[in-house]
Amino acid sequence: MIAPGFDSSVYDELCEAAELTRPVERKLCKNKGCGPQWEVSEWSECSARCGTRGMMRREVRCSVEPRLCDEYIKPSNKKECMGPPCDRRWTASDWGPVSAALNLLMYPVELQN
Repeated sequence: MIAPGFDSSVYDELCEAAELTRPVERKLCKNKGCGPQWEVSEWSECSARCGTRGMMRREVRCSVEPRLCDEYIKPSNKKECMGPPCDRRWTASDWGPVSAALNLLMYPVELQN
């Protein structure tokens, strides 16, 4: 899995100027699970609104050079999803007392001749 923020990087020159030791980029591996592998990030949120279909996306990249990973087993970078259920509805509370200011506006005054 790709680490969060894997795209955030600094220029090599900044680390070299600070005399930081460069981490090892490659390591020998004798395990079948090693070697070129597809790495995937977490799925994004579903793009759909309630009751509709949408898409979820993720990043997929090869652990080494892309040409070394098998395209036939490359995981998908998108999948269909459903939005949340549309069970929202209006609700109303009990009526409250009429305020004095609204009382004047709501009830007409009778005029006498």
